[in-house]
Amino acid sequence: MNTKNDNFSAYVGLDWADKKHDICVQVKDEESRAFSVISHSPESINDWVEALHKKVKGNIAVAVVMVNKFCRDSKRHFLIHYISDVASYN
Repeated sequence: MNTKNDNFSAYVGLDWADKKHDICVQVKDEESRAFSVISHSPESINDWVEALHKKVKGNIAVAVVMVNKFCRDSKRHFLIHYISDVASYN
């Protein structure tokens, strides 16, 4: 069975926390992954999302890890819609 999904230009793993966010990005057709950490601020998140979209110019799959209930309830909805809105904007 072929599980390859060609609909995405990049795959992101995002560990969402209250002070910082650890990120792993695998760009399609690149062998290595990029790891980074951004601060927990709207500006940092915005800058990171915009830079990623400029680099990959396509759909991005995002998996978000959130540990506590506060994060699950308040942030996930914002983050998913925010990334979709930036993708639509570009």
